[in-house]
Amino acid sequence: MLAITKMYQELMDLIGVDEDDYELINPYKKDSDLKHVSDYYDYIIISKGYTKRVSNNTGANPDKIIEVSAVTIGSLINTLNNLKQLKIGNCQNIDESIDQLSELNTQIHADDEIKKLVDNFNSKNIIITNTSFIQKILDDLGLNNCKVNLEMIDEICRAGCLINLGNNTMDDLQKLVIVPDYDLDKIDELNLKDKFDSNLCILKTHDYDLELIERIENRYNQILEFIK
Repeated sequence: MLAITKMYQELMDLIGVDEDDYELINPYKKDSDLKHVSDYYDYIIISKGYTKRVSNNTGANPDKIIEVSAVTIGSLINTLNNLKQLKIGNCQNIDESIDQLSELNTQIHADDEIKKLVDNFNSKNIIITNTSFIQKILDDLGLNNCKVNLEMIDEICRAGCLINLGNNTMDDLQKLVIVPDYDLDKIDELNLKDKFDSNLCILKTHDYDLELIERIENRYNQILEFIK
């Protein structure tokens, strides 16, 4: 029996695990009812970077906790390969899912319209962000970017900084800002909406009305629409 968080429920379809063979839990918050899970579940599948918290909250041995990532199509493919190596799921289903995702990934990165948009953007602009999560998407799309602390975004954009971007420095480029929606309180506190106006994109990161692959594509599309 597997335990998985709501965010990754569709992962079970991709690896061919039936509904009877997994349960949804929220291991990220302290709950006395979670203390039994280490005895009941074979593995707990969670977001990358939360093993220590989940182990503390559930009492589960870290060896039974599997971190997965679906920031980009490529990272989701890596996740499926890792699960296959651990013999979690059905190998045939996993291989079929990897083939489909690889085809989608190729389509995205071979799209001439996207390539042209990215090249035109990079010649005049750079995106400032505050999270590795968003930076991974920007890197995957091939967009100029720089990651700084949220509190430093305004200062960096006004003062600029030296960064190796071929023939350009950051001072030569227009600065656009992309920050995640889970930082809304801090965004308001720093008054970033007024300071950057149309040059600010608040990225909707986890839309549970969309399935897993749709969420990845939606994040790509939000960024591509923003830079047009």
